[in-house]
Amino acid sequence: MSYAEGFSNTILEAMACGLAVVSCHAVGVVDCVRDDENGLLTDPGDVPALATSLTRVIADTSLRTRLATVALEECRRVYSWDAVGQQIVGIYRDLRNQPQAAFDTDLPITPCRFRSEPHLL
Repeated sequence: MSYAEGFSNTILEAMACGLAVVSCHAVGVVDCVRDDENGLLTDPGDVPALATSLTRVIADTSLRTRLATVALEECRRVYSWDAVGQQIVGIYRDLRNQPQAAFDTDLPITPCRFRSEPHLL
Protein backbone atom coordinates (compact mmCIF):
# COMPACT_ATOMS: atom_id res chain seq x y z
CA MET A 1 0.00 0.00 0.00
CA SER A 2 1.58 3.27 -1.15
CA TYR A 3 1.14 6.74 0.26
CA ALA A 4 3.09 8.26 -2.65
CA GLU A 5 5.12 6.94 -5.53
CA GLY A 6 6.30 7.98 -8.94
CA PHE A 7 4.44 7.07 -12.07
CA SER A 8 3.84 3.36 -11.54
CA ASN A 9 5.30 1.05 -14.17
CA THR A 10 4.03 -1.91 -12.14
CA ILE A 11 0.44 -0.72 -12.51
CA LEU A 12 0.92 -0.10 -16.25
CA GLU A 13 2.41 -3.58 -16.63
CA ALA A 14 -0.62 -5.11 -14.90
CA MET A 15 -2.95 -3.06 -17.10
CA ALA A 16 -1.01 -4.12 -20.23
CA CYS A 17 -1.37 -7.76 -19.17
CA GLY A 18 -5.15 -7.37 -19.02
CA LEU A 19 -5.35 -7.57 -15.23
CA ALA A 20 -7.68 -5.63 -12.95
CA VAL A 21 -5.81 -3.16 -10.74
CA VAL A 22 -6.47 -2.51 -7.06
CA SER A 23 -4.39 0.25 -5.49
CA CYS A 24 -4.79 3.37 -3.39
CA HIS A 25 -5.26 7.09 -3.91
CA ALA A 26 -1.63 8.15 -4.06
CA VAL A 27 0.46 10.52 -6.12
CA GLY A 28 1.58 8.64 -9.22
CA VAL A 29 -1.16 6.03 -8.98
CA VAL A 30 -3.97 8.47 -9.68
CA ASP A 31 -2.12 9.58 -12.82
CA CYS A 32 -3.11 6.31 -14.49
CA VAL A 33 -5.87 4.69 -12.38
CA ARG A 34 -9.37 6.09 -12.01
CA ASP A 35 -11.58 4.51 -9.37
CA ASP A 36 -14.23 2.17 -10.77
CA GLU A 37 -13.24 3.05 -14.36
CA ASN A 38 -10.00 1.18 -15.00
CA GLY A 39 -9.23 -0.02 -11.47
CA LEU A 40 -10.28 0.25 -7.85
CA LEU A 41 -8.73 2.76 -5.45
CA THR A 42 -8.84 2.93 -1.67
CA ASP A 43 -7.40 5.41 0.80
CA PRO A 44 -3.84 4.67 1.88
CA GLY A 45 -3.79 2.84 5.20
CA ASP A 46 -7.42 1.77 5.00
CA VAL A 47 -6.83 -1.99 5.21
CA PRO A 48 -10.53 -2.95 5.49
CA ALA A 49 -11.34 -0.96 2.33
CA LEU A 50 -8.39 -2.56 0.52
CA ALA A 51 -9.60 -6.03 1.58
CA THR A 52 -13.12 -5.17 0.37
CA SER A 53 -11.80 -4.00 -3.02
CA LEU A 54 -9.68 -7.12 -3.43
CA THR A 55 -12.66 -9.31 -2.52
CA ARG A 56 -14.84 -7.47 -5.03
CA VAL A 57 -12.33 -7.99 -7.85
CA ILE A 58 -11.91 -11.67 -7.00
CA ALA A 59 -15.62 -12.43 -6.55
CA ASP A 60 -17.20 -10.24 -9.25
CA THR A 61 -16.20 -11.61 -12.64
CA SER A 62 -18.02 -8.90 -14.61
CA LEU A 63 -16.35 -6.11 -12.57
CA ARG A 64 -12.93 -7.72 -12.95
CA THR A 65 -13.44 -8.16 -16.71
CA ARG A 66 -14.71 -4.60 -17.20
CA LEU A 67 -11.84 -3.02 -15.25
CA ALA A 68 -9.24 -5.15 -17.02
CA THR A 69 -10.71 -4.49 -20.48
CA VAL A 70 -10.84 -0.73 -19.99
CA ALA A 71 -7.33 -0.70 -18.52
CA LEU A 72 -5.86 -2.75 -21.40
CA GLU A 73 -7.53 -0.55 -24.03
CA GLU A 74 -6.25 2.59 -22.30
CA CYS A 75 -2.78 1.12 -22.03
CA ARG A 76 -2.72 0.40 -25.75
CA ARG A 77 -4.15 3.82 -26.66
CA VAL A 78 -2.16 6.03 -24.27
CA TYR A 79 0.96 4.18 -23.10
CA SER A 80 2.01 2.00 -26.06
CA TRP A 81 5.40 2.58 -27.69
CA ASP A 82 3.64 4.04 -30.72
CA ALA A 83 1.47 6.41 -28.66
CA VAL A 84 4.34 7.63 -26.48
CA GLY A 85 6.61 7.91 -29.54
CA GLN A 86 4.03 10.08 -31.30
CA GLN A 87 3.82 12.33 -28.23
CA ILE A 88 7.61 12.73 -28.18
CA VAL A 89 7.71 13.45 -31.93
CA GLY A 90 4.99 16.07 -31.40
CA ILE A 91 7.06 17.78 -28.70
CA TYR A 92 10.11 17.90 -30.95
CA ARG A 93 7.96 19.17 -33.83
CA ASP A 94 6.62 21.96 -31.59
CA LEU A 95 10.12 22.84 -30.38
CA ARG A 96 11.45 22.94 -33.92
CA ASN A 97 8.97 25.68 -34.77
CA GLN A 98 9.97 27.87 -31.81
CA PRO A 99 12.38 30.79 -32.29
CA GLN A 100 15.88 30.10 -31.01
CA ALA A 101 16.60 31.72 -27.67
CA ALA A 102 19.84 33.60 -27.29
CA PHE A 103 22.41 31.76 -25.21
CA ASP A 104 25.25 33.54 -23.47
CA THR A 105 28.38 31.49 -24.05
CA ASP A 106 30.33 33.43 -21.40
CA LEU A 107 29.54 31.45 -18.30
CA PRO A 108 30.36 32.98 -14.93
CA ILE A 109 33.19 31.23 -13.15
CA THR A 110 32.84 31.27 -9.40
CA PRO A 111 35.63 30.15 -7.14
CA CYS A 112 35.26 26.61 -5.88
CA ARG A 113 36.28 26.23 -2.26
CA PHE A 114 36.80 22.51 -2.79
CA ARG A 115 39.49 23.15 -5.42
CA SER A 116 41.32 25.54 -3.13
CA GLU A 117 40.84 23.29 -0.09
CA PRO A 118 41.12 19.65 -1.34
CA HIS A 119 41.03 18.32 2.21
CA LEU A 120 37.29 19.14 2.18
CA LEU A 121 36.73 16.48 -0.47
